Amino acid sequence: MDKKDLKPNASHSSSSTTSKPNKSSTAAAATTV
Repeated sequence: MDKKDLKPNASHSSSSTTSKPNKSSTAAAATTV
């Protein structure tokens, strides 16, 4: 689900990551994108 979340949440990946420190993987992926 990380990849799916990464697309729609790419816009607020910062907000999402701050709220969900559990999404460390998503944050790293967002940086790659």
